[in-house]
Amino acid sequence: AFLIISAVGIFIGVLMDGGANLINITDAPLFTAHPGGQPFIPIFFITVACGILSGFHGSQSCLIARTVEHEKEGRMTFYNMMLVEGFIAMCWAGGAMILFNRGVPTDTGATLMVGEVSRAFLGNIGAILAIVGVIVLPITSGDTAFRSLRLMVAEQFNIDQRPAKNRVMLSAALFVPAIIILIIAKINPTGFNILWRYFAWTNQTIAIFALAMIAIYLHIRSKNFLVGLIPGMFYTFIITSYIIHAPIGLGLEQRIGMNPDSYMLSYIIAAVLTLLYAWFTVRRAKNHKEELLHKRA
Repeated sequence: AFLIISAVGIFIGVLMDGGANLINITDAPLFTAHPGGQPFIPIFFITVACGILSGFHGSQSCLIARTVEHEKEGRMTFYNMMLVEGFIAMCWAGGAMILFNRGVPTDTGATLMVGEVSRAFLGNIGAILAIVGVIVLPITSGDTAFRSLRLMVAEQFNIDQRPAKNRVMLSAALFVPAIIILIIAKINPTGFNILWRYFAWTNQTIAIFALAMIAIYLHIRSKNFLVGLIPGMFYTFIITSYIIHAPIGLGLEQRIGMNPDSYMLSYIIAAVLTLLYAWFTVRRAKNHKEELLHKRA
């Protein structure tokens, strides 16, 4: 609720600004220069991450699906909630762009920028609500993520979760590596930024598997499977080109002596992997469909 209220407040503030500090989309080039010289593809989609597509949400669908009574509830439970999250992301992005054009340094950290946007559009009281929402969000998201992970691991390995001892032991096994990662990120001055990049990349990586399952499901039922396959192909290109090029990944161009700012080789390899992703998904769908038809016969 805090996040939605603050997003609506920022949205109203953006409208009241009247576009005075935003470049009209008809007057701006399609792709403007990134202040750090990064290309729009794949950096934009890795940066926005779950504001556009959230693989972590998709990974929990197998659990959440058990709490609904009918598939039709999926539109509200999954699709509409992602629209809300996208709206929240765009409100904060719009507010940040206005402040950047007002003179706030573009290298302002994410944490500081939350405070800047909150105070500028929501005032002191509204800023408190927004900051509380931003603090509560990772706490509740972390709780949900760990709970879901525990249940999925327990189900996969047939670990009975009724005894409290089993729940505590499994939770501890999941908490320890997470705590180590957080400590390393805290010690390293750029730890949070690096951790966020891995998070964003992992988030989108999980999404392509969810999209592949959607495409296979629809293909088997002779429905329009392209609604899952095309986004899956696009994000396969995004995540592979990013991790092949990025220093936190393979850093391919830099390692082989090419221009470290060039994505050319990464794009080529990513395009090949994207075609393989599409081929494997469709092939899997056709084979599975034949298996089902054979069983019914």
